[in-house]
Amino acid sequence: MKNVAVLGAAGKMGSGIALLLLQELAKVDGAVLTLLETEEKRFDGLKTYLYDHLKKYAPNEAFVRTAMEKIRYVTSPQECAQSKLIFEAVVEDVNLKADLFRRIDNHATADTYYFTNTSSIPISVLQEKSHLEGRLIGFHFYNPPAVQKLLEIIIPEKCSQELQLQAMEIARRLKKTVVISHDIAGFIGNGYFIREIKNACDHVRKLSASMPYFQAISTVNSITQNLLLRPMGIFQLIDYVGIDVCWHISQIMTTYLFTNFTDPLIKEMWKRKENFFRYEKGKPIAVYDAGSQCYVDYLPASTAYALPWKELSKDPDRQKKIVLYLEQLDRDHSQEAELAKTLLAESDFIIQGLVKDRVADSVKDVQTVLQNGFFHLF
Repeated sequence: MKNVAVLGAAGKMGSGIALLLLQELAKVDGAVLTLLETEEKRFDGLKTYLYDHLKKYAPNEAFVRTAMEKIRYVTSPQECAQSKLIFEAVVEDVNLKADLFRRIDNHATADTYYFTNTSSIPISVLQEKSHLEGRLIGFHFYNPPAVQKLLEIIIPEKCSQELQLQAMEIARRLKKTVVISHDIAGFIGNGYFIREIKNACDHVRKLSASMPYFQAISTVNSITQNLLLRPMGIFQLIDYVGIDVCWHISQIMTTYLFTNFTDPLIKEMWKRKENFFRYEKGKPIAVYDAGSQCYVDYLPASTAYALPWKELSKDPDRQKKIVLYLEQLDRDHSQEAELAKTLLAESDFIIQGLVKDRVADSVKDVQTVLQNGFFHLF
């Protein structure tokens, strides 16, 4: 942790990773943080972001100045070759990532280690394409990296013991909650998320037989948020992650797992370049209607006895309250409650499947990802 680089440093994930690393490197004499981007102009916003966020957590202004002076801003991959630890956070494109690694490694020493933030591409595939066998590991931060405690570490079959130890030590220094995932496309987080998206889209299609399509989307979204006690509904979460990102990840999983994880509803919204919802102050106020190709008023499902996630997440007695809530939900036979129970059963099926398919070592590991990465309460 003395000579480190971040590739794609001005992106949503790259900037957060850069901030985390800079907070650590600021404490190390002679440390250098090299930040790579495709264009100089992308550094303007990045500099402001790093400076402003360092000020929030730094003990004093001198610490901030010292930290900022350790940064090198570069636009050529070859200029990262002097770094010994290289963190990659560019777009989910196998060939782009592999080419970038090769261009750096052609000028680097054999003791350089690479950490990829990919959330879906098998590490073994990236290793083979970039000729980095033994020196590349999956280091998947959750968004935003500076806030989210969860870190998925994906260890490919060919990975040096020293790199594995380095990865665990860096995670400890960054104060992350680590879950080890096996090297299977999508890993634990997106392995769960993409499967749940497909289930949610299936329920939209079923509901649309008895209500307008946009209302079906609103209904499933409200149930997954309110009746499943989550911070946001499934379609809000898709908007937050990015419909384009979800579509691309589903394609990657389809390619490497030989099962179709894509969904026509996600593809349609991706092609339209629209979100499922229009937002005001972070809350959905309108839902997209594909028929009229415009947004209509948001129609949440009735959730009279649901517990508010924000209050419940801070409640020391939340587990007891959740048990009582689930008992009440079990006694409710309304259409919304029955769908919520079906969604819960499907969620459990996905969790068990990830263990059965050797993506995760245990149900506990999947639960840790859902609780720390997606903020599920149970």
